[in-house]
Amino acid sequence: GSAGDFDGDGLDDLLIGGTNHDVAIENEGVAYIVLGSTGGWSSTSLADSHLMMLGNNEGDKTGRYLNGVGDISGDGKDDVVIAAPVADSLDGIAMENMGVVYGVLCGRASGVIDLAEEADFQVIGYAENDYLGKGIARAGDVDADGIDDFWLGANGDTSYGAIYLIHGVLSP
Repeated sequence: GSAGDFDGDGLDDLLIGGTNHDVAIENEGVAYIVLGSTGGWSSTSLADSHLMMLGNNEGDKTGRYLNGVGDISGDGKDDVVIAAPVADSLDGIAMENMGVVYGVLCGRASGVIDLAEEADFQVIGYAENDYLGKGIARAGDVDADGIDDFWLGANGDTSYGAIYLIHGVLSP
Protein backbone atom coordinates (compact mmCIF):
# COMPACT_ATOMS: atom_id res chain seq x y z
CA GLY A 1 0.00 0.00 0.00
CA SER A 2 0.93 3.61 -0.24
CA ALA A 3 2.31 5.29 2.86
CA GLY A 4 2.04 8.65 1.12
CA ASP A 5 5.00 10.91 1.88
CA PHE A 6 5.82 9.52 5.34
CA ASP A 7 9.18 11.26 5.74
CA GLY A 8 8.23 14.60 4.12
CA ASP A 9 10.87 14.53 1.37
CA GLY A 10 8.41 14.97 -1.50
CA LEU A 11 8.55 11.31 -2.59
CA ASP A 12 5.87 8.71 -2.00
CA ASP A 13 6.80 5.85 0.31
CA LEU A 14 5.70 2.21 0.40
CA LEU A 15 3.88 0.29 3.16
CA ILE A 16 4.25 -3.52 3.15
CA GLY A 17 2.56 -6.04 5.45
CA GLY A 18 3.67 -9.54 6.43
CA THR A 19 0.88 -11.24 8.40
CA ASN A 20 2.66 -14.54 9.06
CA HIS A 21 5.91 -12.93 10.17
CA ASP A 22 7.42 -14.41 13.33
CA VAL A 23 9.95 -12.47 15.39
CA ALA A 24 9.14 -13.13 19.03
CA ILE A 25 5.94 -15.18 18.64
CA GLU A 26 4.10 -17.07 15.92
CA ASN A 27 2.16 -15.01 13.37
CA GLU A 28 2.27 -11.74 15.29
CA GLY A 29 2.71 -9.99 11.94
CA VAL A 30 4.72 -7.01 10.79
CA ALA A 31 4.50 -3.90 8.63
CA TYR A 32 7.37 -2.12 6.91
CA ILE A 33 7.84 1.39 5.56
CA VAL A 34 10.20 1.61 2.62
CA LEU A 35 11.15 5.17 1.71
CA GLY A 36 10.87 6.39 -1.87
CA SER A 37 14.03 7.20 -3.79
CA THR A 38 14.96 9.10 -6.93
CA GLY A 39 18.11 7.05 -7.41
CA GLY A 40 16.66 3.55 -7.21
CA TRP A 41 16.98 1.17 -4.30
CA SER A 42 20.35 -0.10 -3.19
CA SER A 43 18.76 -3.17 -1.59
CA THR A 44 15.72 -5.34 -2.15
CA SER A 45 15.64 -6.67 1.41
CA LEU A 46 12.95 -5.57 3.87
CA ALA A 47 15.63 -5.81 6.54
CA ASP A 48 16.82 -2.48 5.09
CA SER A 49 13.41 -0.79 5.39
CA HIS A 50 13.10 2.55 7.16
CA LEU A 51 10.71 1.25 9.80
CA MET A 52 9.74 -2.26 10.94
CA MET A 53 6.52 -2.29 13.00
CA LEU A 54 5.84 -5.50 14.92
CA GLY A 55 2.55 -7.00 16.05
CA ASN A 56 2.14 -7.95 19.68
CA ASN A 57 0.26 -11.23 20.17
CA GLU A 58 0.39 -14.69 18.70
CA GLY A 59 -1.95 -15.05 15.74
CA ASP A 60 -2.87 -11.33 15.51
CA LYS A 61 -1.91 -11.22 11.81
CA THR A 62 -0.84 -7.59 12.14
CA GLY A 63 -0.27 -5.98 8.75
CA ARG A 64 -2.87 -7.89 6.73
CA TYR A 65 -4.75 -4.63 6.32
CA LEU A 66 -2.84 -1.33 6.24
CA ASN A 67 -2.93 1.96 4.47
CA GLY A 68 -1.66 5.49 4.31
CA VAL A 69 -4.42 7.79 5.59
CA GLY A 70 -3.09 11.21 4.63
CA ASP A 71 -2.06 13.90 7.08
CA ILE A 72 -4.30 13.11 10.08
CA SER A 73 -2.09 15.05 12.51
CA GLY A 74 -1.95 18.35 10.63
CA ASP A 75 1.85 18.56 10.34
CA GLY A 76 2.10 18.37 6.55
CA LYS A 77 3.36 14.77 6.38
CA ASP A 78 1.41 11.59 5.73
CA ASP A 79 0.56 9.06 8.44
CA VAL A 80 -0.24 5.31 8.32
CA VAL A 81 -2.50 2.83 10.09
CA ILE A 82 -1.90 -0.89 10.51
CA ALA A 83 -4.60 -3.35 11.55
CA ALA A 84 -4.56 -6.51 13.64
CA PRO A 85 -8.18 -7.50 12.87
CA VAL A 86 -8.17 -10.76 14.83
CA ALA A 87 -6.57 -9.31 17.97
CA ASP A 88 -8.23 -10.68 21.10
CA SER A 89 -7.08 -8.40 23.89
CA LEU A 90 -5.32 -5.19 24.70
CA ASP A 91 -4.66 -3.49 28.03
CA GLY A 92 -6.89 -5.83 30.03
CA ILE A 93 -9.77 -5.80 27.53
CA ALA A 94 -10.42 -9.38 26.44
CA MET A 95 -12.82 -9.91 23.54
CA GLU A 96 -12.26 -12.53 20.87
CA ASN A 97 -11.49 -11.08 17.41
CA MET A 98 -12.30 -7.50 18.40
CA GLY A 99 -9.45 -6.11 16.31
CA VAL A 100 -7.02 -3.29 16.99
CA VAL A 101 -5.84 -0.59 14.58
CA TYR A 102 -2.50 1.08 15.28
CA GLY A 103 -1.67 4.57 14.05
CA VAL A 104 1.90 5.63 13.33
CA LEU A 105 2.45 9.30 12.66
CA CYS A 106 4.99 10.54 10.13
CA GLY A 107 8.61 11.30 10.73
CA ARG A 108 9.56 8.29 12.85
CA ALA A 109 13.27 7.61 13.13
CA SER A 110 14.50 4.49 11.40
CA GLY A 111 14.32 1.27 13.41
CA VAL A 112 11.99 -1.32 14.91
CA ILE A 113 8.92 -0.57 17.02
CA ASP A 114 6.41 -2.73 18.92
CA LEU A 115 3.04 -1.38 17.81
CA ALA A 116 1.20 -2.23 21.03
CA GLU A 117 3.75 -0.26 23.04
CA GLU A 118 4.95 2.44 20.65
CA ALA A 119 2.15 3.27 18.19
CA ASP A 120 1.05 6.89 18.38
CA PHE A 121 -2.57 5.85 18.88
CA GLN A 122 -4.79 2.76 18.94
CA VAL A 123 -8.41 2.21 17.96
CA ILE A 124 -9.91 -0.86 19.62
CA GLY A 125 -12.84 -2.88 18.28
CA TYR A 126 -16.22 -2.21 19.81
CA ALA A 127 -17.31 -5.79 20.48
CA GLU A 128 -16.34 -9.42 20.20
CA ASN A 129 -15.95 -10.58 16.56
CA ASP A 130 -15.77 -6.99 15.24
CA TYR A 131 -12.64 -7.67 13.16
CA LEU A 132 -11.91 -3.93 13.27
CA GLY A 133 -9.54 -2.85 10.55
CA LYS A 134 -10.61 -5.22 7.77
CA GLY A 135 -11.14 -2.07 5.79
CA ILE A 136 -8.98 1.06 5.92
CA ALA A 137 -9.47 3.97 3.54
CA ARG A 138 -8.34 7.54 3.30
CA ALA A 139 -11.34 9.89 3.50
CA GLY A 140 -9.73 13.25 2.76
CA ASP A 141 -10.83 16.26 4.80
CA VAL A 142 -14.47 15.32 5.43
CA ASP A 143 -15.18 17.94 8.10
CA ALA A 144 -13.34 20.80 6.34
CA ASP A 145 -10.99 21.52 9.28
CA GLY A 146 -7.81 21.30 7.18
CA ILE A 147 -6.82 17.87 8.55
CA ASP A 148 -7.37 14.53 6.79
CA ASP A 149 -9.78 11.90 8.14
CA PHE A 150 -10.05 8.15 7.50
CA TRP A 151 -12.46 5.22 7.45
CA LEU A 152 -12.20 1.96 9.40
CA GLY A 153 -14.30 -1.08 8.55
CA ALA A 154 -15.46 -3.78 10.95
CA ASN A 155 -17.18 -6.55 9.03
CA GLY A 156 -18.27 -8.54 12.09
CA ASP A 157 -19.83 -5.78 14.20
CA THR A 158 -23.36 -6.77 13.17
CA SER A 159 -24.74 -9.06 10.52
CA TYR A 160 -24.16 -6.13 8.13
CA GLY A 161 -20.84 -4.88 9.49
CA ALA A 162 -19.95 -1.29 10.33
CA ILE A 163 -17.80 1.52 9.07
CA TYR A 164 -16.36 4.25 11.29
CA LEU A 165 -15.18 7.72 10.30
CA ILE A 166 -12.15 8.76 12.36
CA HIS A 167 -11.43 12.48 12.32
CA GLY A 168 -7.84 13.66 12.31
CA VAL A 169 -6.74 16.13 14.95
CA LEU A 170 -3.70 18.28 15.58
CA SER A 171 -1.13 16.20 17.46
CA PRO A 172 -3.41 13.27 18.44
